Amino acid sequence: MALQWFHYTGTDPGNPSSYTKFGASEPTDCSAPLEQLCAIRADDGGGTQPVLDSTILVEMVRALQNQSNVTNKVLLKQR
Repeated sequence: MALQWFHYTGTDPGNPSSYTKFGASEPTDCSAPLEQLCAIRADDGGGTQPVLDSTILVEMVRALQNQSNVTNKVLLKQR
């Protein structure tokens, strides 16, 4: 398993099928103001969807609550 970036493209952040694999480099299209989930960095489980463990889910909630990116883990973008 390798850490990869995934764009959030669905409607349920807790569902792995709501993400599209972006690759190893950080997406550049997630910009301020920070209001909604844009991308996460997670294990790919050897496939095209992220492995959503409790650590990444907590980081996603923290980023949204604080309206702040979590370096190398969660990126937010304008609504």
